[in-house]
Amino acid sequence: MAQRSERLKLVWDVAHRKEQAAMEALQRTRQQLDQQRAQLQNLQDYQAQYLSGLKSAMQGAMDVQNLQSYHGFVEQLAGAITQQEQVVKHAEVAFDQQRKAWLACREKCKSLDDLITRCRTEEAIARDKKLEKRMEDDLNARRARLTR
Repeated sequence: MAQRSERLKLVWDVAHRKEQAAMEALQRTRQQLDQQRAQLQNLQDYQAQYLSGLKSAMQGAMDVQNLQSYHGFVEQLAGAITQQEQVVKHAEVAFDQQRKAWLACREKCKSLDDLITRCRTEEAIARDKKLEKRMEDDLNARRARLTR
């Protein structure tokens, strides 16, 4: 029969594969979060540039229709930014959940590592005691033969 530590090693292998899968998912979630943040930053930068250009254009004469058009676009841009901020918040929540899942898998692997180490130590002690007992029995058997 396999030693307890060997059986636990199989459990650790499964847990380690889960940890690796969770880490890969965490990396994908991080990339998505970074992309969404970059998209938000791009929108904010574009809005700042557009408003700067609008301010320059307004220094001259502008008819009401053009002004309404600019105003409508600024509102659309603000709406897109608000929507993207929500997307970023959802991506942050997803990342945090995935990070917690990975940490749980990592903690399980560490616990199994510790348990396997303890089992191996106990098994080594048990082997040593068994060997010592066998040697003692052999010694007693030799003494018994010699005294006959």
